[in-house]
Amino acid sequence: MLPSTSRNFLRRVQPCKRRIAACQRRHLSQSAAAHPPQNPNSRADRPLPRQNDVGFQRTQTRTTAAQFTAALDRLSTQQAKFPDCLAIATQMKAAGIQPDLYVYNSLLRSAAEVGLGQEAWAIVEDMQASEVAPDKYSYLYLARAQRFRDSNFMWNVWDAQAASGIEPSIQTYSHILERFVLSDRLEFAIQFLHFMRTQGQEPELRAAQAMVIKAAKNGFPRLALDLLDSFEANTTRRLDHEAWMNCLISSAESLYAEGVARCWAVIVQELHLVPDEGLCLAVLHTAARNGLPDLATDALRVLKVIGCQWQEFHFAPVVESFVRAGRIKEAFTTLDIMRKSDIPPVPETSLPILHAISEDTQTIDNAWNLIEQMHKEGSPIDAAALNTIIQATSGIGDLQRAIGIYKSFEEYSIKPDIHTFNFLLEGCIAVGHRELGDRLLADLKEAKLKPDRETYINMVLLCLTQETYEDAFFYLEEMKTAKHKPPMLVYEAIIRRCLAAGDVRYQIAVDELKETGYQLSGSLRREIAMVTEEAKKQSQTQPNASVGLDGAAQRFIETGGLV
Repeated sequence: MLPSTSRNFLRRVQPCKRRIAACQRRHLSQSAAAHPPQNPNSRADRPLPRQNDVGFQRTQTRTTAAQFTAALDRLSTQQAKFPDCLAIATQMKAAGIQPDLYVYNSLLRSAAEVGLGQEAWAIVEDMQASEVAPDKYSYLYLARAQRFRDSNFMWNVWDAQAASGIEPSIQTYSHILERFVLSDRLEFAIQFLHFMRTQGQEPELRAAQAMVIKAAKNGFPRLALDLLDSFEANTTRRLDHEAWMNCLISSAESLYAEGVARCWAVIVQELHLVPDEGLCLAVLHTAARNGLPDLATDALRVLKVIGCQWQEFHFAPVVESFVRAGRIKEAFTTLDIMRKSDIPPVPETSLPILHAISEDTQTIDNAWNLIEQMHKEGSPIDAAALNTIIQATSGIGDLQRAIGIYKSFEEYSIKPDIHTFNFLLEGCIAVGHRELGDRLLADLKEAKLKPDRETYINMVLLCLTQETYEDAFFYLEEMKTAKHKPPMLVYEAIIRRCLAAGDVRYQIAVDELKETGYQLSGSLRREIAMVTEEAKKQSQTQPNASVGLDGAAQRFIETGGLV
């Protein structure tokens, strides 16, 4: 470094040293006069959290036009705010602000919210007068505003949009589709859906779902599922559980087995939803009618899952589903499952089994072979199963075989119940075997079973099959003593039997029938009238007792025995 250079450097350094010293002195003087430091842990000395600088977004220094536009945008999406939007538009006009497309669309959207179709048309006309061209959203709001008016107004919007050269948006297509659905014009909705697809358009999810639900609620489950399939096949979107649930309800109400099986699999197995008891019962009925025991048992399982206590009417469809599927053995087993679940089977429960095995003796033999097979396998056999076979054999008049089945109850470790004796008594009525009926009644009492209403009815009818039917009145009184109300059937049978025998006690039965609260049927009234008329004719044609007597005899009668 040259000497001159070092001297110049020192000259520049000296002023800097003086300035630094002055700053140090000033700092020391300020520190002496300063307040003592606060607690370093106090909240006031903590550094403020870092915040984004977004204050410019909340600035209030907007232009008048921007303020009007913001107010319109806020009010246009609210219900019943159209008058407020018009007031803002009036203020804009007074301020000399020319509305733009956004302002007009906000007004149209507000009118569409409350369905003011005529006012929406007026806004569009004002747009055209102001040389503001409507866009696709303008026509969408205009179409929505016409939803409470006749469909001609909606098609006027369609024509106006086509004339302007603007292609309808998918929202416009979907709105028209929803309009058809809401007005319950499902056939027009299907036709318009076909037109949409010719234009390469698919409806929005909401419109497609509304269409599927409408078809399901109108009782067209097959159509609803076809629409659902076509929509999901043409798009990547999937309808939610509401559409599937409505399809299941409609299919179950229509007993549409294919639809029920498919919707049940989607709802229960895929979506893991739980139907309610009413829907499960409808599914059980469909499974019973179409012979789908797997579906029926799964519906029974769901009832258990939702905490519904099993009842007889839950098991009856399961029994019928097994019968219609040709699985009589499983139907017999279901009767035992019912009893183990503290749900005793009633005769109506096994009615499908009865209808299936009552065709002829061969079907009864097949049913009995199944009972023997179950006994050999060690499977439990319920008394209702044997009662059903007894009822079937009694129905075809084979009373001897029915008695044989009755006597075999001990072999299967089964005790006969009241239904067993009632079915046997029905067989006795069919052949008029009064003595056997009396023995069965004695066995019933020996088994310590209490006769029920059906037992008394059968005994009355059995007595009426005999030439001497006095005991029928006895069992009628026994029935009333046991607090059982005699049915109309009993009174009609007694009246007809008395009429056939010329027994005037039919009138007593008629009076008691009316006192019980029944009304004579038309056929029985005609029978009584015919018998009464015939009795009158016979009394008129019979000669008087005095005719044909000779003079002496006549005098004997007239004088009271004095000749």
